[in-house]
Amino acid sequence: MLINRIVGIEDSSRNWSAYMVLDHLRIVNEGIAQIIDDLTHDRPFAQEVRIQDVKPSPDSGPDTIDRFIQAVTAYEAVLARLGKLGRSRRHPHPWFGPMTAHDWHCLAANHSWVHRRQMERVARQLTRA
Repeated sequence: MLINRIVGIEDSSRNWSAYMVLDHLRIVNEGIAQIIDDLTHDRPFAQEVRIQDVKPSPDSGPDTIDRFIQAVTAYEAVLARLGKLGRSRRHPHPWFGPMTAHDWHCLAANHSWVHRRQMERVARQLTRA
């Protein structure tokens, strides 16, 4: 099923299932949490962030829901533990360039909003089927 275009997602993401959207959000949230932790502790994040590394599995299924919830809970725990986020050390995003821990956290919120809109469109398609 193909949803209409949404600002902020690639065309290849328009045919993702609801489980694939959650899997993508899980992968991204886990990565951003680690980046935030490293940057706030003034450690460089050792990996290059690449779009192809955050693609969901086409085999994503119902177990993805629990894994997504665990990732959100872990993300919240990292933020609670860190308190004020680092604003000096940066790590590059492939689209937005060098970003601080605070920037990465803001990106996580915006990213979730974009994919919420995607999920709403997927849900509408499912109710029409």
